[in-house]
Amino acid sequence: MLDKLMMVKDILNGEEADRFKTEFWGEYLSGAVTLTFGVQPYTLTFYRGTVIEVVKGFPLTGTEFGVAGPEEGWQELYEHKNFHRAIAPKHGKLRLQGNMVKAMGNLNPLAFMARVLCSVM
Repeated sequence: MLDKLMMVKDILNGEEADRFKTEFWGEYLSGAVTLTFGVQPYTLTFYRGTVIEVVKGFPLTGTEFGVAGPEEGWQELYEHKNFHRAIAPKHGKLRLQGNMVKAMGNLNPLAFMARVLCSVM
């Protein structure tokens, strides 16, 4: 999974950087975002919309917010590619975690990041 997230980093910092930062308000995203696949967390650290680090696990500085869920929930996201459905309590198996104010404030960049993740899976 780390190699896939490195591909997400390359796409968000490369060909999709302008779109991510302007259309999806990624320019305001700074901090650690953790994606937990089953029991394994991976953290992407952002600074003003640029991914500066991808690590397996949690950083020592902690995490701002993230998305967690069972492998089955992630597989469903890869199939239907609808992030909002994947995190909806009634329909999805993925859940937002951490600081909910920051998570909801960064929902658009998070959804775009999920679309990029779906494209590399």
